[in-house]
Amino acid sequence: MFLPLRELGHDARASTEAGLVGFVHAQVRNAAPGLPQGFAARLLERGRLLLLFDGLDEVPDRAARARVANAIERLGRHFPDAVSVVTCRFAGYGGAARLGAQFLELHLRPLTREQAEEFVRNWYRIVETGLAADNAAGEAEARRRSDDLLSRLKEPEFRSARLVEMTRNPLLLANLCLVHRDRGALPRGRARLYDECVDVLLERWRESKALGVSVTAEVGRRVLQPAALWLHGEEQRTRASAEELAPVIEPALAAAKWQGGGAADFLRKVRDESGLLTGWSENQYGFMHLGFQEYLAACELKRRACEGDTAVLAELAAHYGQSWWLEVILLLLSMGNPSLFVPFMRELVKHDAFARDLPEWNLLLEDAAEVSPLPFVEVLERAPGKDGALWLRQARAFAVLDRLGESAALDRLQERLAKHPSKAVRDWVRVRSTRDAFAKLGGPLISAKGGVELVSIPAGTFSMGSPPDERDREADETQHEVTLSAFELGKYTVTNEQYARFLAENPGAREPELWSDRRFNQPNQPVVGVSWDEARAFCAWAGGRLPTEAEWEYACRAGTTTRYWSGDEETDLARAGWYGGNSRGQLHPVGEKPANAFGLHDVHGNVWEWCADWYGEFPTGATQVDPTSPASGDSRVLRGGSWFSHARRALRAPRPRRPGRPRPQRRFSFCPRSLRLVE
Repeated sequence: MFLPLRELGHDARASTEAGLVGFVHAQVRNAAPGLPQGFAARLLERGRLLLLFDGLDEVPDRAARARVANAIERLGRHFPDAVSVVTCRFAGYGGAARLGAQFLELHLRPLTREQAEEFVRNWYRIVETGLAADNAAGEAEARRRSDDLLSRLKEPEFRSARLVEMTRNPLLLANLCLVHRDRGALPRGRARLYDECVDVLLERWRESKALGVSVTAEVGRRVLQPAALWLHGEEQRTRASAEELAPVIEPALAAAKWQGGGAADFLRKVRDESGLLTGWSENQYGFMHLGFQEYLAACELKRRACEGDTAVLAELAAHYGQSWWLEVILLLLSMGNPSLFVPFMRELVKHDAFARDLPEWNLLLEDAAEVSPLPFVEVLERAPGKDGALWLRQARAFAVLDRLGESAALDRLQERLAKHPSKAVRDWVRVRSTRDAFAKLGGPLISAKGGVELVSIPAGTFSMGSPPDERDREADETQHEVTLSAFELGKYTVTNEQYARFLAENPGAREPELWSDRRFNQPNQPVVGVSWDEARAFCAWAGGRLPTEAEWEYACRAGTTTRYWSGDEETDLARAGWYGGNSRGQLHPVGEKPANAFGLHDVHGNVWEWCADWYGEFPTGATQVDPTSPASGDSRVLRGGSWFSHARRALRAPRPRRPGRPRPQRRFSFCPRSLRLVE
């Protein structure tokens, strides 16, 4: 029996066992009015009955939710042969509403790749054999279609962290199956994919089941777009009450001439009929996946900009560099007809953030439906005057034009820019684009593959380990002298975006643990959940290797002798890295904290980093020159600490060790480990 608890509404009968039995009887009568009187009661008494209580979180308030939970427990005791399954989102579960010890509590995880493939094959087999007159023909058609879809899902686009989530959520994966079957193929690009899925969620799947559609896709988009943009206006906000959303969506309802009632009626219809909105409680609404909120927010920005409200692009440009807004910007730029690349970039180049060397810049150019040099040429044509901030933006504009290969525009500007008051601009004019020239100028070095930015680490001698009197010192940190040759090391830990390029070129490579978890798979977050072997494979593909333990510590210290490169106290650590005391329990994008004297970010905290070495005792005696790993061992060395580590774990000397494969952790699914690249 399927028993949607939201239909209890404010009915107080469910606060008793008898009342809940009455609700079961009512649901049976509603589902099958022709059944004889007392049919549900006889089923309960017979036993061997599965009661599916759906959406405990959708009972209106906490007190009512607790009464319903208690009634479900009593019902289970009264009918011991009937099995109760209760679903509830995290937001509505806890306290007095938590079910007792007789219930096994299960937390759903995203599908694995293997489970997703099985899902697709099962879905197509059920659909095609159900429609075909001949079962064998249906089976053959199911194999053909599922093979085609699975082949598409293995392409680089769907192995990216930004889309892999869609293939691991059962509802979204079912939508992809529907879109694929309806169109014969999946559209290219995230924006077009979201567009098709919105249509499926709002309209097409109900039409296919002859259920009727009360909110068409056109009306749904028109009303939900402003709601999505309003929600996204507050960082990390993904839900709101009907009362909060009403002033936002009522003007759109009026413009769309929807005849189904007010804002609360619209929200309930979309929640109950489409699945695009989910109810976090009876009166709390949010999009079933953050990607839909981001996509619809981008659609609303485009609608307003195309209708003449150019201020929205200025406001969006002010969010550049904020990870919460990155996907909205990328989706907006990926939409064509018309493309908003030029008007958006004209606003972006006004901001100092444009001059910053942010990891997401390449994504903006790669995802854009159309790219034009015009906004960057316009910046360079401005008189530099004495505005140092403008000089930095002009240097960045020159770099962008060089990356785009706009030689004609640069040649035309070269004579004037050669006399620019900024040395950075003059250097760009003097030497354009070659890797060796950039290195001589102190410009960026980029790995052979993957787009990993490297910094040059000079040769030198340092005291590795920690002095005997340092607090929080561990026994295996014996201090000794080490001399190292110069090397190049990743400016940041390797990001999800960079690792996705590795996966795209290596179809047989395993996706990292948590690759489909949105908390850990944003493009500019460090990749987590990679084994030592996988970290080594990435480095080899990119043209480098993992750092030795000595190289890592030398680069982390950057000439300092304090507990952290930033000082001796925990407040100094808080300035330099994310750890348990300041991370708010979450992984952060790379580069949010200042770099050390060598130009390296996040060497303290955020994610553990693999080193090349087997774990072993430090040597004593003579100075070690370019020391290498012990010949063998049973575990590899990690360095740096993570966002949930104690401050002492983020020191530059502690050397935790782990087997090469990620191990389960009590608090998080897998110990997050990342990597830096050495060339």
